[in-house]
Amino acid sequence: MAVSRLLANTAFLFDPQGSEFFAAVAPPTVSLAVDSGASAVDRLTNDFTLAVTAVSGATVEYSFDGINWSSTLPSSLADGTYTIKVRQTLGPDTSITTDFTFTYDATAPNPLTVALAHDTGADATDHITSDSSLTITGQENGALVEFSIDGGTTWTTEAPAGLAAGAYTVLVRQTDVAGNISGTSSLDFTIALVPGAPTLALAQDTGLSPTDHITSNPTIDVGDLITGGTVTYFIDGATVGVSSLPATWLDGQHTVVARQTDTGIGLTSAPSNS
Repeated sequence: MAVSRLLANTAFLFDPQGSEFFAAVAPPTVSLAVDSGASAVDRLTNDFTLAVTAVSGATVEYSFDGINWSSTLPSSLADGTYTIKVRQTLGPDTSITTDFTFTYDATAPNPLTVALAHDTGADATDHITSDSSLTITGQENGALVEFSIDGGTTWTTEAPAGLAAGAYTVLVRQTDVAGNISGTSSLDFTIALVPGAPTLALAQDTGLSPTDHITSNPTIDVGDLITGGTVTYFIDGATVGVSSLPATWLDGQHTVVARQTDTGIGLTSAPSNS
């Protein structure tokens, strides 16, 4: 049985007695040209091109079974884990083989499903909300999820938050652990903010002080109303509101609280100051 030692690009093989020796080409070094996995050394890739360091002028050959050899890699591979054998030949000398194991995954993950976490509009499916939180389903194990709200120009792993009122289209995609990118999914939605509370004030404060809230004229001015909204009044602690104020009032102390609702999106303000 021969033994060997390596020196530069040559392997020296000796017989057990050391009485003779001959030189052979050293085995090539092999790596992935593109290790697209989560780690640059995990040997997971979506591109099975190999980076082979060989002796100048040598012929490099590849085999998946150790029997059939070719000077070119196949044009395609099915997804899976492979051990490829690589050798080089220079003149009459052929190196021992280098075995290299890698996992090939070129299948893109499925597009994600994206929806509003809370559709707070008048209709639970109208895509109108005051909360931009999203629900994402269909994520592959270990995949990276990214979002874009500028048509795909820029992508971020942070879901959109703190959006101003307005219409938006969010794009969502995932990249699997091998670096394959899914198709994009999109969601159109409208951010509608909760309306502010209406303001209430006496039209005429006829008491001794203009701010004592004593009056002989019960007309109340209502301000800061939104367009297309409705106002509900709660009088003297009532839990059921009314849509309009009474034309006449009994003498005495009264408390009026108002809320306004954006009927287009179904969002209601906080109560006004009484």
